Amino acid sequence: MGFKFKMILTMLLCVLGIGCMNAQAPKDQQIPDWAKDLAQRVQIDGYAQAGFTYQHTGGLDDNDQLNKKDYNTFEMKRVFLVVAAPITDRWMAMFMHDFNGGVVHEYWTSYRFSNNKAFSARIGQFKHAYTIENNMSPTELEAIDVCSEGVTYLAGCGSDRLMGTQYGRDLGLELSGETNDGKFFYKDAVMNGQGVN
Repeated sequence: MGFKFKMILTMLLCVLGIGCMNAQAPKDQQIPDWAKDLAQRVQIDGYAQAGFTYQHTGGLDDNDQLNKKDYNTFEMKRVFLVVAAPITDRWMAMFMHDFNGGVVHEYWTSYRFSNNKAFSARIGQFKHAYTIENNMSPTELEAIDVCSEGVTYLAGCGSDRLMGTQYGRDLGLELSGETNDGKFFYKDAVMNGQGVN
């Protein structure tokens, strides 16, 4: 096994282990109030997606001989660690790191100004709302390669020779909200235009 695969496997086990740990302090040791509050507010989550690719191409070569080419590989597509911290009932911060590519995908803070969900603001690096599909999590989509071809190129999820893969994210300021039990929603954003920073 290669070093990269071992590192990814180790990180995956660490992320899964964090979700399974259930630590308790001894009865004679008191946990400070700030530590209890922090443990209740910070949510650590993660997921990994892997896939197996098999390609078979066959046909005749230049000498009319049967030419078979088989290609198969196991791929670790993404290994995410997500840390969400609701600071108050209206103010929240979030951080998302992909251990597979070593890229920080998201880091932002948001504040809800209204009593309902009608008006919120978010600043930082996050998925832009160029398409509805771009805002969906890869865990909700049917394909492991995430977006459809149109969204891949329009939202910046694909590989651009000049800018590289931008994962449909950018640095900016977003105003958003929803009303009528989620039947109407909006997102307006001013983005940096340079992709993942």
